[in-house]
Amino acid sequence: MKKIFSIFMISFFSIAILSACQAVKKKSEKIIKKEDDMLSKFLGRSIEELKNDMGQPSETHYSDNGNKVLVYKTTKYTVLCERKFEVSNTNTVIKYSSNGCI
Repeated sequence: MKKIFSIFMISFFSIAILSACQAVKKKSEKIIKKEDDMLSKFLGRSIEELKNDMGQPSETHYSDNGNKVLVYKTTKYTVLCERKFEVSNTNTVIKYSSNGCI
């Protein structure tokens, strides 16, 4: 009887842990999609439009190919959020990335 109870408890906790992991994964995917949807709207837009919506960047530098990169850094819940936008020589946003933004 103890053996059956032990097997039941192990199964129960395994299912509970797997369910919790799935819930976290779904929430993470939702946050990532929301971030991607927000940032993708800047693709093809001018650097002026980007700055009007996002404000002045925290820093600006140039990529290896010579394109300007605007970096926006914020902190939420002590987690650093860094968004980067690469701008072509025609001042059009051509690429973005996001790291740590929740």
